[in-house]
Amino acid sequence: MSIFSGYNNLKDYFKKSPVSSMLIIILFFITAIQFIFGHFSTQSLINFGALQKDLVLEGDYYRLFTVMFLHGSIEHFFSNAVIGIFILGGTLERTIKTWRYLVIYFIGGLGASLTIILTSNDLTVGASGAIFAALGSLLYLTFFRQDIISKPERVSIWTLIGIEMLFTFLTANISIAGHVGGLVFGFLLSFLVIRKYKIPQVKNEDTILYEWIEDSFLHNNDDFPIQEQEEQDEDNQYIQ
Repeated sequence: MSIFSGYNNLKDYFKKSPVSSMLIIILFFITAIQFIFGHFSTQSLINFGALQKDLVLEGDYYRLFTVMFLHGSIEHFFSNAVIGIFILGGTLERTIKTWRYLVIYFIGGLGASLTIILTSNDLTVGASGAIFAALGSLLYLTFFRQDIISKPERVSIWTLIGIEMLFTFLTANISIAGHVGGLVFGFLLSFLVIRKYKIPQVKNEDTILYEWIEDSFLHNNDDFPIQEQEEQDEDNQYIQ
């Protein structure tokens, strides 16, 4: 049985993973607005709700949430939306059902935001904190719900996490705190929302999405440095 299966087409995907589908649509429109009205400049990212410790301490608590909907470039959006949410998020949502996925994604994303402001004052944007929370939940499945995940899939997830963490620590302008915080929060939250959940068996195995993961993640990183359109300043900017 494979957790990375069960979609016949995009319509079927929308039916089985509605939150992931809506997230991709929402992020697309927000990214388009960012491009049209600010071209991803530092000031426009701040205006749209980027995360920064000093601004949060001044009372902009909403930034802990809005950071999950902003991206530093079009490439950054496509990497997070297509690889992160469409593949990982959609698979997790279909497997553990929508409300559990909502808890993992958004509470895990908030946990990633808190981790960021506790460790740095860098300007940060990106959905990867929430996506890594989903990845942390998949990691939980590999250890504690082996009844619904095969050994090859466990190995694929472990390999993916290893590669992603390698990129996280070796690539410039990546929010290490956001990635690690999201992974840890997603893993821990799974004890609360998944531990006793009876996950139904997957009957349709026509589409094996873990092959997409192996093909995509082994050669792609889901984070890209913020591209400044106006000027390069001396302040560190990070994406997640």
